[in-house]
Amino acid sequence: MSLLETIDRAIRELQQEVNDSLDRDHAITARLSSTESSSKSTGSRSKKSRSKKPRSKFCLQPYPAEVATVAMVKDATNKLVGGAERQRLILESLVGSTLEQLRSDVNRASACGDCQKPTLKPLFFKGCLHSFCEDCVQKLQEARAKVCPVCRHPLEYRDQSGYRSMVCAQRFPAAEEALFNISAVLN
Repeated sequence: MSLLETIDRAIRELQQEVNDSLDRDHAITARLSSTESSSKSTGSRSKKSRSKKPRSKFCLQPYPAEVATVAMVKDATNKLVGGAERQRLILESLVGSTLEQLRSDVNRASACGDCQKPTLKPLFFKGCLHSFCEDCVQKLQEARAKVCPVCRHPLEYRDQSGYRSMVCAQRFPAAEEALFNISAVLN
């Protein structure tokens, strides 16, 4: 599973937890409303019975435990929603920075190490894997350069042309396609 899939799954799980807690909050609020309305109706009956009894100095109001529970649930829900939102923003920034880093790495790898021009088909030296355009590789071959111009890693020539032994591989189009697909999903 890739990093993006893992992050996407984590975001979906957080959103589901927030939705579940909101549903529980609505259910408790509805239950509280029905409890309050039933306590008001019983309160009117108790007034008749209270009138026969002597009134005390202190009047105690019934405070259902559900009111406190609803307040706690609302507080917890607000914290959860705020935490989930913060985590979502952090994850999105991480995904964005990772994607930008990937783009930067691909662009840097496609720039020629000698002339610094971007190339469509960079060639990589064996050993150090620095990329160069075909013109610069031919110039280095003609000059019989002994080291990589970027890192001074020794270059090996095994045959007359030197070209095949010096160049490791060309850039694969699959890397560009993967980068394009990742960009399309996130944008």
